[in-house]
Amino acid sequence: MEEARRVTTVVFNGWAAGARAWSLCGFKADKIVSYLDPDPAASDVMTVAGWSLGGNRAIRFAAANPGKVRKLVLAAPIVRMMKDEGWPGMGEARLKALLAAFELFQGDGLGGTEYKVNPYQVDTHDDLAKGIAYLHDSDMREAVRALPPEMEIAVFHSAGDIIANVENSRFIARTCPWAKYTELDGREHALPVTIPEAITGAIS
Repeated sequence: MEEARRVTTVVFNGWAAGARAWSLCGFKADKIVSYLDPDPAASDVMTVAGWSLGGNRAIRFAAANPGKVRKLVLAAPIVRMMKDEGWPGMGEARLKALLAAFELFQGDGLGGTEYKVNPYQVDTHDDLAKGIAYLHDSDMREAVRALPPEMEIAVFHSAGDIIANVENSRFIARTCPWAKYTELDGREHALPVTIPEAITGAIS
């Protein structure tokens, strides 16, 4: 009998997030990719997870490796951050204010209530600005459309998320009707530390 191939689990982290963002989850990641890191090499069988900006990168990675990514788990993903015609994203001023607010409060309670674990870390202004520039320019709508129906997809988003508009995940759910979409009450953005059990269950 053919030996089962090992599944590699890769997590794409959110903007300004540290590895502790996933510390409450019950799965073991083979690699946690910082928002500043390049994409890892694709292995034969993969589960890919992403939160926020990391959700954006996870979508891009999965669309580029459809024969290798068997499962995609997204927590408050950002398909398109900025507002444009027909898309309810952020304006330029609000995106700049997000960077300023993060540097003032070092992420404490950003986009939600007080967390059991602060998922954010203190980065340099230049590094944070790189992440903001990526969010400003990135648009993964075509990548979402390229995701194949044989790829298992689970998506979690808070209806009142004030950082990543819930339309990001509703768009994924409409475009990929086989995806399992869970919309939560409230405005929490840091879902890996607020619903770690649900995310663990989707990944496992």
